[in-house]
Formats: sequence, structure tokens, C-alpha cells
Amino acid sequence: MKRELQVPAKTFLIGEYLALRGGPAVVLGTRPNFIFQWEVGESRLGDFHAESPAGKWLAGSGLRAKVSGGRLGFGSSTAEFLGAWIAKRAERLSLKGSQRWVQPIEGDFEGRLSAAWPERHVDVPASWLELLSDYRSVAPLASGADLLAQAVGGVAIWDERKAVLQRLPWRMRELKFSIFATGVKLATHSHLQNLNLDAVESLRPWAEDAVAGLEAGDADRVVASIRGCARELEALGLVTEVTAEHLRALDEIPGVRAAKGCGALGADAVLVLHDAEVEDELRRIALQRGLEFFAGEADLWESNLEFET
Repeated sequence: MKRELQVPAKTFLIGEYLALRGGPAVVLGTRPNFIFQWEVGESRLGDFHAESPAGKWLAGSGLRAKVSGGRLGFGSSTAEFLGAWIAKRAERLSLKGSQRWVQPIEGDFEGRLSAAWPERHVDVPASWLELLSDYRSVAPLASGADLLAQAVGGVAIWDERKAVLQRLPWRMRELKFSIFATGVKLATHSHLQNLNLDAVESLRPWAEDAVAGLEAGDADRVVASIRGCARELEALGLVTEVTAEHLRALDEIPGVRAAKGCGALGADAVLVLHDAEVEDELRRIALQRGLEFFAGEADLWESNLEFET
């Protein structure tokens, strides 16, 4: 019997490099979702690449799976692994009913969240730290921040140093965000191999300030932190010239309050914080520059990783 799981796409608001040093990182989980499907036994579904995290995790399991929807560069690899991780744990669950794999066990979605995944044999849930550990067993150089963020969705804040996985609503009604896909995909692993991780520590104050601003719903503080981070990334040489040109052009639009590249070298996407009334003009100019609108705050998706069987 085929099972299906929906996983949000991800975009780093801030902290994509700091995530490699334990964070903090803020990741936006949005639609369009990835759809992970799997079957037990004889199946027409395929296999993931043997060297991918999902392929390594499912090796020898007999499970066949596929991912559709979403978009390449917005968390497809981690969506594959998250689905594969849950699929292996779900092997012995009933084929009827629904299963929810993320539960809030501390606080609520207005505050801090500790995510847990039920273990099939015991009442004690497996923690997000176990998910992170399992992921790193097959992807040792990865931060896992995007994986955990996709597990909870929404505005996800991850800080490994403080053992915090937090999900917040977008509290700033006067501040909108728009994510635009550039159509460019860099070889992230090759880039990270040559990265000076000590240098990215200069980004930490901006990330910490962004987290504080998001928690307080302080739009001005969030804007200032994103602007400061964007300047520092460019100063560190961590923004491609093409992305830098996009940012300068979009930043000149009245009503745009901050613009930042996202992902390795800011190449994957451009994120813009802006006033509501500038949205149409922003999209028009972005389209002229070859940028494709991907998601906004209305597309935030708070995952509960529930699947029907």
C-alpha cells in the first residue's frame, strides 16, 4: 500500500553559514510542498541515488520511494531523507488510519517547541536530536538545520548550541516577505569544502538579533538584522556578483526594506522584506530580471508530518 507524506520547502532567512557552526539559523518552511511517497514490498516506485542521504538510509530496506512537487534547490534532498527516515520507522505500523510524527511536547507554537517523533515500540518518543544524529550518519558534513526546519515548518529557529528547535508564527503584519528563485544552483558541497568557517562568526550578531526580533515581533529589528547580514555576506565574498546585482536593483524599489541572497553564495534565491503595497511592483521588476516568485508569508506551512495510510 502506498503511503504519502508532505514536507515543506525551505529557504534560509538567515544563518545558512552559521548553521555549520551550530547556528542560530532561521529557516522558512513554505509551500509548494514536497510529496514523499513510499511502498513496502513489490513497488513501481524508484530508488534514490545510492550516494544520496536518502539512498544510503534506505539501502537494503526493501522500501521504494519517490519525491514529487517542491522545487530543486529548496530542500529536495532533505525532504527525501526526512521521508525515508519516517518510512523506515513506519514499516510495522498499521496500514489503516493516520500517523502523526511531530508533536509539541513543551510550550506551544506561539513560543518554543520541542519536536518529537513517536517510536513504534515504546511510548517514549524519539527526539529531533535522534533525527539529526541519524542524518549525520549518512551526511557527516551537513548541518541538518534545513532538515529539522522542514520537520516543523513555518518560521523555524534552530540553535544547536542551546539545543533549541523553535517554531514561530510570522507576527509582523506590517512586514511581508517574498522569495524569488534565481534558477541558479551551485555545487554546495564543493563550495563548503573551501569555506573558512572561522570567518563566518562575524555573521553571528546579525543572526542572534534576527531571532530576537522574530520572537518579539519587532519588524524594524528583523529588517536591520537582514540588511546587516546581507552587507556582511558581501564583504566576506559570500555573494555571487549576479545575486549582488539583483539585490542592489531590488533594494532601490520604494517600499523594499531589505534584500538578501539565500543559500550557498546567495545563489539559490533572493529574499525581500517589504511593505504590502509594493508587492505588485516588486514582482514585476523581479520578473524583468529573470527572477521567479516562489513563496511569501501567506505560503508558510506548519508541518505536522501527518500521513494517511
